Amino acid sequence: MHFRLWIWAFLLLFISACNQDINICEQPTDVKLTIGLYHQIDSTQIVDTLLPISFVKTLHQPPVVLIDSSLQQSFSLPLNQLADSSGFIIQPNSSTIADTIMIYYTRQPKLLSPGCGFVTFFQIDTLITTFHHIDSSAIVNKSVINVHTEHIRLFY
Repeated sequence: MHFRLWIWAFLLLFISACNQDINICEQPTDVKLTIGLYHQIDSTQIVDTLLPISFVKTLHQPPVVLIDSSLQQSFSLPLNQLADSSGFIIQPNSSTIADTIMIYYTRQPKLLSPGCGFVTFFQIDTLITTFHHIDSSAIVNKSVINVHTEHIRLFY
């Protein structure tokens, strides 16, 4: 009887020691691409602009609506963690023609911790857009490692 009590005590200590490395994850594990919207006044001056957006949705099938009917100055979009490119359709309000953006990148998985698991960071290689409403575009930060940094600028 005394021996069984020691076995149970040992098992409880062993299990509690193993679980100390697995903590609840308090870090964000999703990294999103942030797009800022701008208007170019002349060759040297640009200003943030608000764009009335009807929707932003993914290009792949079936399309997923990410933003629905709002006034945006910037927005964040998830990149595909299983492919080396992501495409989005941006439909401004009161327009029948939408713009498409394609982003090509390399993926870099990184282990945050045993409790959080892996996060995928992205390195943007190429940006391709249509020019129905978009005047021009620029990659301002190629490393997509957090959502608080602007990565792409679209000029309307």
